[in-house]
Amino acid sequence: MSKQSYLKGAAILAIGAIVAKFLGIFFKIPLAHYIGDVGLGLYAYPYPIYSFFLSISIIGLPLAISKLISERVALGDFRAAQKVFNVALVLLIIVGTFSSSVLFLFRNVIIKTLNWHPDTYYGLVGISFAPFFVSIMAAFRGYFQGLQIMVPTAISKLIESFARVIIGLGLAIYLVKNYGIPEAAGGASFGATAGAMAGSGFLAFLYMANKKSRNRKIANSNNIINESIGKIVYRLLQIALPACIAAIVTSLMSIIDTAMVPARLGVAGFSIDEAAALFGQMTQKAQTLVNVPITLSLALATSLVPAISEAIALRDREELKKRTELGIRTVLLVSLPAAVGLSFLATPIIELLFGIGEKGGDILAISGYSVIFIMTTTTLQSILQGLGKLIIPIKNLVIGAIIKIFINYILVSMPILNIKGAAIGSIVGYGVAAFLNYRAVKKYTRVKLDINQTIIKPIIAVITMGISVTLIYKYTHLVLGNSVSTLLTILLGAIIYFIMLLIIGGITLQEMILIPGGKKLSKILSKLGLLKRGKR
Repeated sequence: MSKQSYLKGAAILAIGAIVAKFLGIFFKIPLAHYIGDVGLGLYAYPYPIYSFFLSISIIGLPLAISKLISERVALGDFRAAQKVFNVALVLLIIVGTFSSSVLFLFRNVIIKTLNWHPDTYYGLVGISFAPFFVSIMAAFRGYFQGLQIMVPTAISKLIESFARVIIGLGLAIYLVKNYGIPEAAGGASFGATAGAMAGSGFLAFLYMANKKSRNRKIANSNNIINESIGKIVYRLLQIALPACIAAIVTSLMSIIDTAMVPARLGVAGFSIDEAAALFGQMTQKAQTLVNVPITLSLALATSLVPAISEAIALRDREELKKRTELGIRTVLLVSLPAAVGLSFLATPIIELLFGIGEKGGDILAISGYSVIFIMTTTTLQSILQGLGKLIIPIKNLVIGAIIKIFINYILVSMPILNIKGAAIGSIVGYGVAAFLNYRAVKKYTRVKLDINQTIIKPIIAVITMGISVTLIYKYTHLVLGNSVSTLLTILLGAIIYFIMLLIIGGITLQEMILIPGGKKLSKILSKLGLLKRGKR
């Protein structure tokens, strides 16, 4: 496989991840039909603690693997890169075994400690074995990403999602008909384990299939770096732990939500089942949709870390600044229209996916705006990690988390706001973290953003889009119905946003060329005079 540019790599990851996210959405549509909002709540409760244990295997070590491998490959030392992977794979197997053991053996303790609904037992059992297989999968993903080959990761995400949907939904339908909603929620949770098994199996097969090519590169390798196993483990943990802590902070925010939000809803006058239903609407409906565009920032972040590490290893300061600026611009160009689209069309989208009269649109209308700040925080965090400034984003995220918890505690207990208070808390908390991260990135890269090009022009385009989608939906849904008019409005909104960017010069020739398929499109747009060459 050839080495892609970092932005093309991000696009490849994004395509695979977005398709996977859409599979997740279509998994939850029939799941919601069979187990209802209460069942969705039971399904949702175990996921934050599951994510907590995955913080190392999904976030920390793969980033460390990709960073160390990309540095060694940049120097032509494939032997050292292979040794990093071998050590990391063993380390992740140990981590995965430990995580799965804790989830399974201490399931009752976890439920009692966090004061969860007692019927979450089955969901926790179903998901408890997933960390072991996810850890193996993460090792292989880190290896391929370190080589800046993103296709295997993208395909593995699709395979993982297909397996999760087919097995998880199949079990849920069978169990709800023969046992009950709690057992069905557990069957749906087991889909995560099945998906991880399938994804890790695919990557392991691909790795073994490339054995000859890999051995040939190792044989012709520049033997520059000679590290002991202990030193590699130290370097992996040195890089991974700060990134893990950042992910752990995010997971802790979600865990605290599972304990605090239902309790504060109780203060607001809601019963335990009503609180579970509202929690299900927020996490499995609104947050599921919010996570679709956020996937883009995760893909960009995954690609940025090795790209920035490579620029630093080669001491290319200008390339570092260029990649940093492009990463920030890209995330804003994507997050602004995504947030406005989700918020302006919140209820139509919820009813399109889950059925007319389904609840959750009011939550999505607020939480949609969190897309901007979560995506920006994630991207800036990855830039800082690539720079080796690993503690700074953790500190900033902790500050944001404390603010979020404080706001949640106050607002969720207000009957008029209830669960929507948690959405507001996320916006403010991540907004603070994003601002602090940007200030740090600016300090260490000396990047100077073109405010007009990076912020003002995208805002003009997105305001135009927002007004347009409001009017389009208003005058089409009465004639075409919700489903057709919502899909038509989303399509036209995206086209209007893109055209506005072209008209006001919000996207340049250089940026268009970097997008897969953008070279051909850029030629057409340039001939029409709609695409200008940016300043470099």
